[in-house]
Amino acid sequence: VKAGYKAFKKAKPGIMPEAMDKLMPDFAATLDTYYEAWQARQPGVPFSAFLASRSNEVADDLLAVTDKITQIADNRALTAAYNRLRSMGKKHVSQAVPRIGRLVESYLS
Repeated sequence: VKAGYKAFKKAKPGIMPEAMDKLMPDFAATLDTYYEAWQARQPGVPFSAFLASRSNEVADDLLAVTDKITQIADNRALTAAYNRLRSMGKKHVSQAVPRIGRLVESYLS
């Protein structure tokens, strides 16, 4: 993953801030769907726990955002690198889901 990250940065300096600017609205919309489900079904459970119990599903939905972008990307080298790392990405995103939930919770109070 670190090698892939370096390849992304080398191929296009500044790619990470640019990518986050482009992806964040769709990531937020994806998380909002889970937030609304959490509010409707389990308001007594912390949002991070609600997300953690669905970590694989949340990871799939968040990665679907990046998958969509790579389908229309012009840079074949970056797309190829992403596709090589995609399967490992799910594991890492899934593991990060509880932290994402805690980050969201920090802004709810």
